[in-house]
Amino acid sequence: MVSLAPVGTSSSSFSANLEMPQGYDGIVTVHIPAGRVTNSSNEGNNQSTTITERVDTKAPEAIAATVNGEQVSILFNERLNQSAVPAVTDFAVSFTRGGVFHRRNVSRVAVSATQVLLRLDGPVERGDAVEVLYFDTGPNALRDLVGNRVAGFENRAVTNVTGSTPTGLPGAPRNLTAEADGPTAIDLDWLAPTADGGARITAYRIEVSENGGTSWSNLVARTSDTATVYRDTDVDAGETRHYRVSAINFNGTGPVSNVADATTRHVLPSAPRRLTARARGTSAIELSWSAPSTRGSSAITGYRIEWSPTGDEGSWRVRVADTGSTSTTYTHRELSAGTTRHYRVRAITGAGHSDWSNTARATTEVTVPSRPTGLRVTPSGLRGSGQLLLTWSAPSDNGGSAITGYRIERSPNGNTGWIILVPSTNSTTTTYLDTRLRPATTWFYRVSAVNSQGTGPASSVRNAMTTAAPPGPPQNVRARATGPSSILLAWDPPENDGGERVTGYGIQVQGPNDNSWIDLERNTGTTTRTFTHTGLKPVTRYSYRVRAINRVGEGAWSPMPPALPATALTHADFAGVPTGLTARAVGTARIDLAWNAPRYTGGVSIIGYRIEASDDGGGTWNIIRRNTNARTTTFSDVNLRPATTRHYRVAAINLAGVGQFSNTARATTEATLPGVPRRLSADAVGTSQIGLSWQAPSDDGGARVTGYRIEVSADGGRSWEDLVANTRTPATIYTHGGLAPASTRHYRVSAINRIGVGNASRVAGSTTDATVPDAPTGLMANDVTPTQIDLFWVAP
Repeated sequence: MVSLAPVGTSSSSFSANLEMPQGYDGIVTVHIPAGRVTNSSNEGNNQSTTITERVDTKAPEAIAATVNGEQVSILFNERLNQSAVPAVTDFAVSFTRGGVFHRRNVSRVAVSATQVLLRLDGPVERGDAVEVLYFDTGPNALRDLVGNRVAGFENRAVTNVTGSTPTGLPGAPRNLTAEADGPTAIDLDWLAPTADGGARITAYRIEVSENGGTSWSNLVARTSDTATVYRDTDVDAGETRHYRVSAINFNGTGPVSNVADATTRHVLPSAPRRLTARARGTSAIELSWSAPSTRGSSAITGYRIEWSPTGDEGSWRVRVADTGSTSTTYTHRELSAGTTRHYRVRAITGAGHSDWSNTARATTEVTVPSRPTGLRVTPSGLRGSGQLLLTWSAPSDNGGSAITGYRIERSPNGNTGWIILVPSTNSTTTTYLDTRLRPATTWFYRVSAVNSQGTGPASSVRNAMTTAAPPGPPQNVRARATGPSSILLAWDPPENDGGERVTGYGIQVQGPNDNSWIDLERNTGTTTRTFTHTGLKPVTRYSYRVRAINRVGEGAWSPMPPALPATALTHADFAGVPTGLTARAVGTARIDLAWNAPRYTGGVSIIGYRIEASDDGGGTWNIIRRNTNARTTTFSDVNLRPATTRHYRVAAINLAGVGQFSNTARATTEATLPGVPRRLSADAVGTSQIGLSWQAPSDDGGARVTGYRIEVSADGGRSWEDLVANTRTPATIYTHGGLAPASTRHYRVSAINRIGVGNASRVAGSTTDATVPDAPTGLMANDVTPTQIDLFWVAP
C-alpha cells in the first residue's frame, strides 16, 4: 500500500492508496488528468498532475558471509537500520570438522552500514565447513532503512578465511609514555589511534616486559573502559619495565603502540644497628652489629668499616672499603697494646650506601713492654779507666703503658751470676754508665723496660772489656757471586770492638792460582760492611777474609781458624756470537745451515745452539730448535714446501743461557712440478662443442701456474694427443669446437709452471648433441611384377 499526495494544489488536498506488490524496489509514477478528482466539497476542478515516488517493498538479502576465527561477517545488498540489533539467540552458527557436526554460540551482534558482525564464543579452524542460521523474530529484527525486515534464513554457507589477516581493526595507539612515580608505581599515558577500524574502540590491551622487550605478557588483557591512562602499582623498587598498548574494537585487537619504559626509584637500606666494639687481648678489637631493619630495594652485598683515633669528624679512615659479605662481625688485628679506636659501619647495596651506624669504641689491653733493642757496651773514659757505657734503643712496643724506667743486669759470663745493678732507672734515658770495674775485665749486660704493668723481657746480651784493644774479627763473612765477573762480600761487625769504634775494614782475596793473600783494601775507611769485587774471570772460585780496624789497631782476620774463609764461584757468562752463518737449499724441501762456533764460551762449554727462522724477511722470528743439545755447528731444516724462502739466525747456549744471535742467512728451496688439476668436467655445448672446466691444483709446486696442457682422446682413452700443448693462461676453462654431432671425446688436463708439466688430472668425457641425418640421395623405383615395385637409394 503506497500513499500519494497531490502536487500543485493550493487549498484543497487528496490522497490515493495504491496496492503495490511485495519485493518491488523502484520508481512509481501516477498521472491524474484534469477534472478527474473531486474534493470533499465535490469540486472537480483539479489540474492535470503527475506524481513520481520511490517505492521500496523489497526485503534486504544476504549476499555473502565470511568467518575468520571468532568473527562472522554477513554482507547485505543494501544499507541496514543500525538501531535494530537482533539478540544473540536470533543467530546460530554450525560447522562440520572431520565429518562431525559442531555448534558455536554467538556472544555479540553488531550492525554496521551493510553488514552484520557476529562474535562467536570460540574460534573455528581453517578447513571447517561453516553455516549460519538467522531467526526473523523479536522487535529488533534486521531491517532496512524503510523498515523491510530481513527474512530468516538457514544453512547459509559461510566462506572460511580463518588464518587470513583480519580487517576492520583499530590502528595503533600513539605517543605512549611511561613515568615512574616513586619506588613502586609507573604511570602510563597514550593517545587514541587515529583510525578505529570502522568500529568503536571499546577497550585497550596493556602488555609489559621485564627483560627489555625480549618477551611480553599481558598486564591487562582488556581494560574496563576506553581511558588512555593506566597506573601500574605492582612494581618493585629499582625495577625497569617496558610497556606497549593495543586498541580493541568489535573486530579484535589492533597493532601495538610504540614501546615506553620507566625505572622506579631505588630505596636505600636503613643504618646498621647496635654496633659494639670489644677488645680481644692486646692486639685485636672485635666488632659486631645487626643488619639494617629495612633492606631497601636491593640486597645488601657488604659493609664499609671506618675507624678513627678520636671519633671526631674529619678523623675517620677506611678500614675495609667493602667486606663483600653479609657477615655482621669483623676483627681489627695487629693493633698495639693500649690502643683506642672508634668505629662506624654502613651497609652497601647495588642501589648505594645506607646511613652510618652508631659509633662504638674499645681499647686493647695493656701489658709489659717488649724487649729493648740495639744494646751496645763500650769502654768509656781513658784507657784502663774501668768504665763501660751501655746504650740501647727503646722497645718497639711499650705494652700500652708509658715506660717509666729500665732494669739493668750484669753477669761475668753472660749465662749465670746475673745481678740487678738498677731495679729501675726511673728515667726514659737509654744510656747507663757502669763504673769502678776492674781493668781488662769482660762483663755481660742485659736491659729490660719497666712500665705500670711490670718489667718486660730482657734485651739481647752484650759484653765489653774494660781495657781498649783492637777489635775482634768480623762475624758471618759471606761471599756471593753476582755475575760472571763480580762477587759481593758482606759481613757482620765484630762481637768485640776492643773498646774502640770500628773505623774501617781490611779485605784480602786469594784466587785459584794465588799462593798467598792479596790486599783488595788495606782500610776501607768506612763502617760499611759490604764490598763488591769486580773484573773477575767467569766460573772461577775466589776466597776472602776481612778484619776490623779501630783506633787502637787492626784486629784479627775472619774467620778465626779452624773455620774456612768465605768463598764464591763466579757465574758463567753468555757465550759469544756464532759467526759465518750460511744457508744452502738442498732440493725442494730442505735447507742446510752451517756456522762457526763463538771464540768466547763464557767460561763453560757450549751445550747447544738455538736456531730461529723468519718467513717474512726478518720481521718476526720463530724458534725451530730451542736447543740442539750438541756442539755440532750444522743443522738441516726439513719438510719445507718448494720455493720456500727462509731467513735464519743462530745463538750459542751454555749454562748462563742463550747468547746473542749471529748474522742472518737465507735460502730458497727449489720449486717442483705443480700438482694435479682438480674436478675436471666436460659438458656438451650443442652439436659441435664441448666445454671443459676444472680447478687449479691445490699445490702449485712453489712456482706460479702459467698454463695448462689439454689432451684429447677419440677412442675412449686408449690413445691421447695434445689438443692444446700450453694454454699460456691460468684460466681454468676451455671450449673444444668444430666437432661433429654425436661425437664422444675424453679429456685430461695437466698444470704447467716454470719447472714443467705436472701430472694429468682424472679423465672426463662428453658427447656432442645428435641431430637429424641428411636426406638420402639417388632414389630409384623398379617395377618387378604387376604387384611389386623395388626401391633403391643412397644413404645420406
